[in-house]
Amino acid sequence: MAMPRALHVAATLVGALALAACGPAVLDEPPPGDDMHFDLPVLDSQAWVERYLPERASSGYNLELYQRRIPILLDMNGHIVHAWPLVRTTARARLDRRGRLLVMGIDNALKIYDWDGRLVWRYRLASQADIPHHDVIWLANGNVMVLGQVEATRDDYLQEVDRTGRVVWEWRFSEHLDAAFPQRDRRHPDPTHVNSVHELGPNRWWDAGDSRFRPGNLLLSARTLDAILVVDRRTGEIVWTWSEGLDRQHEAIMVPRGRLGEGLFLVFNNGLANRFAFRRSSVEAVDPVARSVVWKYSDPNFYSSLAGSQISLANGNLLITSSHGGRAFELTPGKEIVWQWIPPWQPMRLERYSYDHCPQLERLGRPDEQPVAARRRRPYIDEELHFFAVSGEYWSRPVAGERRQLVRDPMSCRQLAMPAQPVLAVGYGIDVKAPGAAEVEANFEIAVTRLDTGERRVLVDERVRGSDAQPWRQTWIPLPGLDFRRVELCLSLATPSGNGSSPKRPAAVIENPRVWAANRPQPPRQWTEEKLGEQEQRLREEQLRAIGYIQ
Repeated sequence: MAMPRALHVAATLVGALALAACGPAVLDEPPPGDDMHFDLPVLDSQAWVERYLPERASSGYNLELYQRRIPILLDMNGHIVHAWPLVRTTARARLDRRGRLLVMGIDNALKIYDWDGRLVWRYRLASQADIPHHDVIWLANGNVMVLGQVEATRDDYLQEVDRTGRVVWEWRFSEHLDAAFPQRDRRHPDPTHVNSVHELGPNRWWDAGDSRFRPGNLLLSARTLDAILVVDRRTGEIVWTWSEGLDRQHEAIMVPRGRLGEGLFLVFNNGLANRFAFRRSSVEAVDPVARSVVWKYSDPNFYSSLAGSQISLANGNLLITSSHGGRAFELTPGKEIVWQWIPPWQPMRLERYSYDHCPQLERLGRPDEQPVAARRRRPYIDEELHFFAVSGEYWSRPVAGERRQLVRDPMSCRQLAMPAQPVLAVGYGIDVKAPGAAEVEANFEIAVTRLDTGERRVLVDERVRGSDAQPWRQTWIPLPGLDFRRVELCLSLATPSGNGSSPKRPAAVIENPRVWAANRPQPPRQWTEEKLGEQEQRLREEQLRAIGYIQ
């Protein structure tokens, strides 16, 4: 008789802990510096599936990172069927045909684990000052390709590494920038910001004699350049580029042979800089030979300023992860959502694997696929459409004991889309560690206006002094009657006594106001990081800076 899924996850956790207690299986690895793996057996993960039409979906197992750290496999109804509870990773995890998991560790090492969580391979970039970031892939020849960055200059490079840890191929973007992108912004501190690497497989363009798309060549997404490009593995030259309409895009991939749209390049176009539409993302299919967009998905409720991905599925559907939107969803070619998953964290780039992808998944078998009727009476609205500031509109700084996103322009307004049962979360006050903070006095006002009626509500109207017993205020404010409305949220900050002696670190600040849906699922508990050392904290900050979360 098959083991119930909840018991299976618990047994996986117990087994992994037993392995750790018995000593290293292959390589030494310290235990994780947090306790978040104890969440796994008690998660109500089925509630995160908001919609599922089995007859229309390309069903399989979904690989995701719980709380953006622990690799887990979920079926289409949200049951966690397998986990690697003691593994901690960032940005990307990939499962091969043998059931081995390739990850980028939070300690900046590349690692391969077997199905049972035993570490079987580890590789570090030669320079301790370099950072692996964003992406790592299995190559067709069995080697690993990693995207690295020189921390001091933010220059991106690629390394192909074999199983002995030997670098067998390397490519540095800086050696090709001038020739391929002569009009680029040479003052930008992050000149390329590559965020995905994809190996081209067999394809119709190569079959037709176009050597630019030779299998084994690499398709990259360079966010700062607003471009996707192909690198010839034999010569190292950039042989194809595309920038038309791109705006801080992510995840350039080719549709594999045998699938609808085979040979097309898919890209998640974020729309961060708002050059083409305010807070509007899209997924686009590009014909690389005709140089045209042949299919595009966009929606007023779809937006992720950073990250995001899409995968071509066996039946022609796309699996889209709107990372900063807070969801993943499966979309038909006719643009109907047939599966939607909304976890209590910002999801990473989901991978979907067939039920027979590897022997271990084949042994799990095809689960009972139960349809889930849409649980919402209105469409889901991506989270960043009701956040005041997105990337580039805030800076990150510790205030009142926590790192916070502080609005760069605290005298501004934004148009937002409200979710169901909206609640505004905002912090404001005096940063007591800023120069001259004790003498600062500031008036804070936050107001919201319904765009359809012009009704205006003042949500915050308060004077705060640096000498107050509690100079930092944190509040949650319900917004009744604004469900699914378009509003304008305005901030006002006045400092009659001056805002501190350092313009680079003003004392009076407002944390990024965020509107949350009151019925959004929440994690069962807050995990701790008390055991994290200074080195791991530093490595985490380096990774966040490399992927654009800290500026």
